[in-house]
Amino acid sequence: MPRQSKKFAPFGTVTVAPLAGSPWKDGEFVPDTARLAALLSVVAKGKDSWIEQTAGAVGTALDIYGAGELRRAGWERNAVWPLPNDPRVLPADIADALDSLRRDEDRDTVAVRRVLERAGSTQANVIGEFFTKQIDILVSSWDRGPEVMISTKSQLSSWGKNLPNRQEEAVGDIANLRGRFPMAAMGMLYMVDHRIVTKEPGSWTALCDLLRKIRLVSTSGRPAYDASALVMAEAVRLGEARLVGGVPEDLSLARFWRDLVNTALVRQPANERVTARQFWRAGQKAGVEAPEQVIQA
Repeated sequence: MPRQSKKFAPFGTVTVAPLAGSPWKDGEFVPDTARLAALLSVVAKGKDSWIEQTAGAVGTALDIYGAGELRRAGWERNAVWPLPNDPRVLPADIADALDSLRRDEDRDTVAVRRVLERAGSTQANVIGEFFTKQIDILVSSWDRGPEVMISTKSQLSSWGKNLPNRQEEAVGDIANLRGRFPMAAMGMLYMVDHRIVTKEPGSWTALCDLLRKIRLVSTSGRPAYDASALVMAEAVRLGEARLVGGVPEDLSLARFWRDLVNTALVRQPANERVTARQFWRAGQKAGVEAPEQVIQA
């Protein structure tokens, strides 16, 4: 068996299940904020205190949340990495085939274990134009390549000190990943501790500016990120976190998922991701065109 992802283990205690049914209502994507808050609560150590960043736990919470939202939007369970269970990365065709093995004894065979060991992984890596990049949330397959790529970032303190590094990473991803995958839908999901607004208002302004600028087409003509979102959260006490308001509308989760899903559907044939398209159409206001009609206009 492939090495298990221990970093996902603490989130098995989360009792708030993902919302069921389509996330679309009157043309807007309704994000599952209760699920996100529950996941972030796992990494809350106390009042305004989070688990150390070196453990990667905050990023893992965002990864689990983001993968869940894509599934809510209609992407198949096994199409989105990280998967709900180990191995977290496994080609969808293989995962679907294993799901068809209903009996435990069929799953626990030497052949199945060897398949999981060779095909499964703890992380998703893609080869960019310049270097290999680990992708936090990924939809990809051999016949279509990367379809959706989401980068998750978090800053819990020292915002001004660390922001330049985040700027370089974002710009580097645009050059590296866009150069090889111009048709993929790319998004950045960024979480900060709520104290940034009062402690470092200049950093707050700079961060909002960065998340807007990475959506712009560069002077070279290359498209940048298709969507970006900012999440503000507060560690209330041990085991409890909450989302904080004050995020600009154009950086909200609702806008992020709306733009990202729309872009992903527009950039692929109209007969792909059937469930996602059905959800999208059913959730639109009367008279709103489907994504594939918009791109042809």
